[in-house]
Amino acid sequence: MVKYVFGIIFIAAGLFLLYSGARRASTLRRCREAVDGRYLDRESVGSFRGEKFRLKFEYEYGGKIYTALSDGKLSEDEILKRGFTRGRRYALLISPDDPEFCTCRLKNEYVFEATFMLMAGIFITAIGAMLLI
Repeated sequence: MVKYVFGIIFIAAGLFLLYSGARRASTLRRCREAVDGRYLDRESVGSFRGEKFRLKFEYEYGGKIYTALSDGKLSEDEILKRGFTRGRRYALLISPDDPEFCTCRLKNEYVFEATFMLMAGIFITAIGAMLLI
């Protein structure tokens, strides 16, 4: 009986990782246009792992000025480590189809995260399936 419970837990965790990895890959595929944006401020968002922030940027694309929050959430330490300073300009990735959707994360971060989450999701789901057999 315990074996089946663990199997279901592993499958649920694996499916969650697969979903998260697919979202990261989708963002990478969606945000393919590099623009130069000015960091304006940050907005606090709740997180079960402590306070996180979404960063607010202003940038121009297609002759129009956009103000948008980044898609990712960063901790205070990550913001300081990356040196985000109000008024400075940073390279952003935006979606050409929806220019108000931007990310301040680097492309290689998304590739690593998506690959890791997809592989871990497959592995953990397979373990859960084997426990159910």
